[in-house]
Amino acid sequence: MITFISDITLTGFIFVQMIRFEGNLSPNKTIKRYFVTKTLKTDLPYDFIHSKNQRYVHVISCKFVQKIDGHTIVPAHISLHADFVQDKNYEDSFVRFCNEYNDRDKYEQLNQNECLTVWFKHINGTDVDMANAHFVLKLMLEY
Repeated sequence: MITFISDITLTGFIFVQMIRFEGNLSPNKTIKRYFVTKTLKTDLPYDFIHSKNQRYVHVISCKFVQKIDGHTIVPAHISLHADFVQDKNYEDSFVRFCNEYNDRDKYEQLNQNECLTVWFKHINGTDVDMANAHFVLKLMLEY
């Protein structure tokens, strides 16, 4: 396996690319790349969108905080939802609860979306007001 840091972009994305060669250096290599975002709508890498291999988004972690009355808090029971949940859209494309340590969630990508969109909800299903909220979502793109 070869691992290297590809780039730290101006928009704050950090790409760490891991390439696993299957068999004897076959041309259909599997690439795993860490992808970190803190925006609700994010462009995906060109090579991920147009890969001929099966494509997956692995959710590694999502950290979420809010500022309330000048204090930063880590709220409980905030759920992450995303449009990369394409085959099982239960509970408004529910992915996981934020700020919890879970196993990785893996979602196969069935179409070629050029960006991903995430949103957050309270446990009662109401949308979270993002005016005073911040998050960091760490994914692994596999293609």
